[in-house]
Amino acid sequence: MNIVNRTKLWENLYYKDECIKNKIILHHTASAGDIFQDEYYLRISSSKAFRDKGYYIGVNYYVGRDGTIIKAIPDQNWAWNTGTGSITLERQLISIEIDNLGYLDRLSKDQFKDIYNQRWEVIDHNNDLYTITNRNQEIVIKELPNEWRGYKYYEIYNDTLIDTLCQLLETIFKDNPFIKRKIMTKDKFLPEQKLPLSDILKFSGIITHVQLLGEKPRPNTNKDYSYKKWDLSIVFPYENLVKNLNLEIEKWKINIFNNDDLASDRLSIIKDIKENTNIKIDEVEYEIDDNSIIYRIITKDENYMNLKLDSSSTLKLIKSNQNPFNEEEIGLYVNSLNKLIFYDGQNEYPLNNDTTTLLILILR
Repeated sequence: MNIVNRTKLWENLYYKDECIKNKIILHHTASAGDIFQDEYYLRISSSKAFRDKGYYIGVNYYVGRDGTIIKAIPDQNWAWNTGTGSITLERQLISIEIDNLGYLDRLSKDQFKDIYNQRWEVIDHNNDLYTITNRNQEIVIKELPNEWRGYKYYEIYNDTLIDTLCQLLETIFKDNPFIKRKIMTKDKFLPEQKLPLSDILKFSGIITHVQLLGEKPRPNTNKDYSYKKWDLSIVFPYENLVKNLNLEIEKWKINIFNNDDLASDRLSIIKDIKENTNIKIDEVEYEIDDNSIIYRIITKDENYMNLKLDSSSTLKLIKSNQNPFNEEEIGLYVNSLNKLIFYDGQNEYPLNNDTTTLLILILR
């Protein structure tokens, strides 16, 4: 692994206070250019930002499509790079920009347009992959079956880049013992809209820029203004990263009673369970796993102690024509009549129709 060290060029363009890092954040450059040009552009931008506004912007590393790595800022130091305004988060991060253009618009059968309004011509097409060129460079883009963050066409992250990124990440893990070898589930690592900042702050491992910024646009709202960021994009090879680095996947857990960001439909489900059953609930967490929602009940009720492991029981929501659970299991299921049934290990409790409708929408 060859690293081009440009920290001397950045000497006066980052914050020198040394921080204990517990996260790695992955960005992409939104560029089809040379990685050295990208680094130069951000260096000039950092100088201008400090001159005009009094703060530094930048990242620790850059990784090019050809496998080139540039180191700009030492691991223990930092500069602003997330756009969240959270200095606590920024000081926790080792930041990496990887070379990728992001999304493109399709203009015709044989032509695309990038975010800079530059035209790209199709020179090869194989199923959902298109090789395109702007006469200076060739890249491969992937067509999605449905839009992600408002677009259907994204540049893939090539094998050379991913192999080099994994080598760099391996080195960062070894040099920074407080960063855990963890990653969130794919739907949370590459989400359609941002996650609560409080949950990111508690996490240690690898994160992406799209976890921090972007929301689904409201009616009559510009989608680019709402989504804000597309890095990393949905075509990033998540599975390769997990396998190559032997990452632990951390399932998404939220305490329902202590999270103001949860939609009211989740709260209504738990309220319904509490009012229509005799279980005494102290806390509830939920996590989303593929197409299921898993609720974890934390209770001190002695009647349910035999159903728990480490003071928690698991509620798994599934679709089934009949009760799919064994005796002493706890679960939620939607039956053939689209009724939501809560099974507490012994008895079945039908819940209200409003909750059922909301859960079916979530399952879809």
